[in-house]
Amino acid sequence: MKNNRFWLSIAFVLTVLFWGSVAFADTRTVTPWTWYISRASGLLGFSLLYIVIFLGLAIRISGLKRIIPPSSLQAHCWISIQAFIFILIHGFSLLFDSYMRSQNFTVWSVLIPFISSFRPTLIALGIIGMYLMLMLIFTSYFRRFMFPRFWRIIHFSNIVLYVFVAIHSFYLGTDLKNGPIRFIFLAANGLLIILFVLNLFFRIRIYLKHKKAELNLRNNYNGQTDENLRESYSEIGQKRSD
Repeated sequence: MKNNRFWLSIAFVLTVLFWGSVAFADTRTVTPWTWYISRASGLLGFSLLYIVIFLGLAIRISGLKRIIPPSSLQAHCWISIQAFIFILIHGFSLLFDSYMRSQNFTVWSVLIPFISSFRPTLIALGIIGMYLMLMLIFTSYFRRFMFPRFWRIIHFSNIVLYVFVAIHSFYLGTDLKNGPIRFIFLAANGLLIILFVLNLFFRIRIYLKHKKAELNLRNNYNGQTDENLRESYSEIGQKRSD
């Protein structure tokens, strides 16, 4: 766990330094520093969310369990918190951007869906995704106080969360307009779709296997019960004849 935190912290620092150097090195155009912060934090938050979803899917696939260490699930919630922090930075840093202020982008535009005058639907998807992430983090840490079935139903909303955030990022992300980065984005999400289908397949197979075992057990129990009843009836018949 400590090693995971160490390397993730190093990744955060390197990412911030990289985007900071880009901001100061870009002498061709004058771009507000808040725009770079929003871009960097958005990319980093989405990347961490991708890691969370990837680990959640891959750890349940038998072939990948051997590659992914068990400690990855321990870092699952911690990475989610880091993703949520960077998503908050991504949204609230726009409040200091001159262009977004000219679009009447206020703090309520960050907190309430569909009221933004700038791309309201896409902004709303990001806001809803933020609240879904907060709900999933909260329920993960208080899982022991919840019914398992209820927790699983809530946790399935991570699919909705990721789809909303992916659409938000794809159509609003400045960096995703770049050809190679867009290709990496699509390829990575294609891999995630494959993992989701495999995960669904293994879940259905395990469910059917359990149902078959339950049915066999019930049939065996009924067969034994019928045999016991026949033996009891034969004993009663013998006693009556005696």
